[in-house]
Amino acid sequence: DDITFLRRIVHGGADQSFGIEVAKLAGVPSAVTKRAKAILKELEANKIEIDFKAEDAVDEEDEDDIQFNFKTKSTDELFELIKAIDINTLTPIEAMQTLYDLKKKVEEITD
Repeated sequence: DDITFLRRIVHGGADQSFGIEVAKLAGVPSAVTKRAKAILKELEANKIEIDFKAEDAVDEEDEDDIQFNFKTKSTDELFELIKAIDINTLTPIEAMQTLYDLKKKVEEITD
């Protein structure tokens, strides 16, 4: 499960991420990289789209403008529910119920 880089690095995209392997090389604790692998497998299993918001050729000075969107219809709906919450008017009980409802919605999406 280790990676050995045998190629030189060039500017541009790749068809897969090596972030977890790089994190291991950087000394990130194994518990963190194991959790990252589990999340990656879950994302791949749920076929969550990752839209890379950038031009085909990115200038180095524009690299700060690159955005990743983890979006599905379900996540869009969840985001709208969260945005609609007025936290300044919720009672503690309403806040707890809202959190419970959101957690239930997330579980529905990920199951």
